[in-house]
Amino acid sequence: MMIKQGRWTGPLYLWLAGIVLVLISLIHTWALGYSLRKRGSVEPEWCPEIPSDVPQEVGFGYEVSSLPPTVHCDVSSKEAGWSDTQQTLLIADTVSLVIGAALLLIGVVLYVRRRAARSVAS
Repeated sequence: MMIKQGRWTGPLYLWLAGIVLVLISLIHTWALGYSLRKRGSVEPEWCPEIPSDVPQEVGFGYEVSSLPPTVHCDVSSKEAGWSDTQQTLLIADTVSLVIGAALLLIGVVLYVRRRAARSVAS
């Protein structure tokens, strides 16, 4: 039984859409990491809360990972002997990455099925 494929469900279009989504996710994650490192301050959205008894002069560092897309923030104060870390999963980048990978995989499956159907027909 042959399944009719529409113009926009061909493997090439699925690969293209998958590559675009994966690239968007990777570029956004890289740009966020670059931006965080350039700011030079602790961002409350990505970093753990600093207790009131800890001096505001703290050391911190950001590490951004692309697989899975996460932001890891380390904050510490040597004077107070305090340190804490927080890891945040980037949901939108993760969803984009998973959908892009799924489209790439579906494109490969459709390509293999199409090639197999052509070889059987000839």
